[in-house]
Amino acid sequence: MAAIFKYSEGRNLNRNMITTVNYVAAVVVSLFMILQKRLAINIGIVSFKAFFREFTVLGGAKFSSTAVGSFALILGLVTGGIYFVGIIAMQLSVRNYGAGLTGMFNRAGVIIPIVLSILLWNELPTTGQWLGIILAMTGIVLVNLSDEKDKRFKFHLPLLVLLLTGGLGALASKVFQVYAPMLYRSVFLLFVFGSALIISLFYTMRTAKAWNRQEIFAGIGVGICNQFAATFLLLALNALPGPVVYPLAAAGTIVVNNIMGLLLFKEQLKRKEWIAILLTIVAVLLLA
Repeated sequence: MAAIFKYSEGRNLNRNMITTVNYVAAVVVSLFMILQKRLAINIGIVSFKAFFREFTVLGGAKFSSTAVGSFALILGLVTGGIYFVGIIAMQLSVRNYGAGLTGMFNRAGVIIPIVLSILLWNELPTTGQWLGIILAMTGIVLVNLSDEKDKRFKFHLPLLVLLLTGGLGALASKVFQVYAPMLYRSVFLLFVFGSALIISLFYTMRTAKAWNRQEIFAGIGVGICNQFAATFLLLALNALPGPVVYPLAAAGTIVVNNIMGLLLFKEQLKRKEWIAILLTIVAVLLLA
């Protein structure tokens, strides 16, 4: 996604249109998956009553097929808003700070679901996994040290927003995985991307700008990546503990984003960024 946005920046494309088409593509993919499995989406008075009744006594159980539609809708609406803010922050970050740094901050937010997975769901990493988590987080911090002599850690608003939305969006996936049957993951993603699409359409219409086929193709590419990333994250969380999945995905993405930035966009990596890449490669090996 970061690479596609970087491509669009270099050609002065309409980023708002790309964002909107991205969500259209993600919604279409989600609908296709729902129709393929012939899932029934229960939303209405009966479903909401079941949701609120089961919510008060949920404990470690999952929502029933009657209540899961309402749960997916509520959680999806909130997550869709988070996704939209995050993708706007990603566009600004790619333009101002490059694809590598953008991907790194987007994945740095995994510290939020890692900590909460440990505290709320008692998913404790092994000793080796703890070391991998520490190395991954060290690499993320290292590349964001200021080049000034005082070496202060420096945040910029788009990067900070990207970190928070990345973490909260990932946390929403964990919440759904814990409390809903995985069979309904496409229903949840439909509401996530559908709500983000509505917000994006409104935003795009208010900021009218010319667009052409390039925006369509770029948006479809981002949307497919977006939907599959969310789908495979849910599947991974269903198979492995959150403290393993989140840093593993983040560390791998950091390496790929920086290498793509170097090879495709000729972004020069500094010594600290090369060290960060090496740290994250070791972290991947420890967490895998």
